[in-house]
Amino acid sequence: MSNGKIFYNNLITNSTLSVSSEAEGFEKEYLVNKNQGVVWRSTGINENIIQMSFDSTTAIKGMVVLNHNLESGDTFYLEASADNFPTTAQSQAVDPGKGFIEVNWNYQYYRLRLQKTSGDYIQVGEIYLIGSSYEFDRNFKWNYSYTREINRNSKQTTSGQVYRKTRFIRKGFDLEFDGMTDTQKENFESISESDYICFLPNGSSGDLYYGIVDFSTYTHVYTNYWNASVNFMENPK
Repeated sequence: MSNGKIFYNNLITNSTLSVSSEAEGFEKEYLVNKNQGVVWRSTGINENIIQMSFDSTTAIKGMVVLNHNLESGDTFYLEASADNFPTTAQSQAVDPGKGFIEVNWNYQYYRLRLQKTSGDYIQVGEIYLIGSSYEFDRNFKWNYSYTREINRNSKQTTSGQVYRKTRFIRKGFDLEFDGMTDTQKENFESISESDYICFLPNGSSGDLYYGIVDFSTYTHVYTNYWNASVNFMENPK
C-alpha cells in the first residue's frame, strides 16, 4: 500500500513565455510542445531567465522541469513576483536530482533563474507549471509496474546494411483502488481526462513520470463505493 500523487492542469499554456536567450533550432516554443526530447537551449551558461507572465494573479502548486542538464552546484531557482521582477516576492531552489518543486504561490509573474558552472549551454525539454495536485487516499494499491520497448526499427540499404536503429523505453503502472467514494471517482475521472499529467507513484519523495492515463475502469461495488483499475503510461519522448 502506498500513497501516490498526481500533478495536473498545466498552466504554462495560459501564460506569455519569454527567455533571455535561445540557440538557433532550440527556441522557447520547445518548452511547451509536450515533447521533452525536443529542447530549448540557451546561447551560453551564464544566468538565463525563463519567465511565465499571466494577465492576473494565478495560483500554482509548483513546477516540473523535464529533461534539463542542470547539476548540483548550478543555479536552479523558481521565483515569483507581483510587479514583473523589480522585486522578487518568492525564491526557492530546485533540487536538480528531482527536477520539480512544490509550492503554494499566487502571483502574476513566475520565472526560472538558471546558470551552469560548466558546459556550453543550458537545456530544458519541457516545463510543467502545476495548477493542481492530488494525493491518493490510502486505498491506493500499486498492482505492478513494467517497462515496454516501443518504436524499435531497423532500416537497411539495398545491400542489407543497417544504417539506422531507434529504440524508446517507457514505464507503465497498473494501479488498483478499493472502495473509492463517488467524489474520489469523479475527481480521478477528471484527472484522467487531462492532456498530460505527472505521476509520482511513491509521492513527493519518489520518482516522477510524465505521461497520460492510458485507460481506467470502474466497478460499482456498494451504494456509493467503487473499485477501480487505472493504467498510467509514460511518454517516452
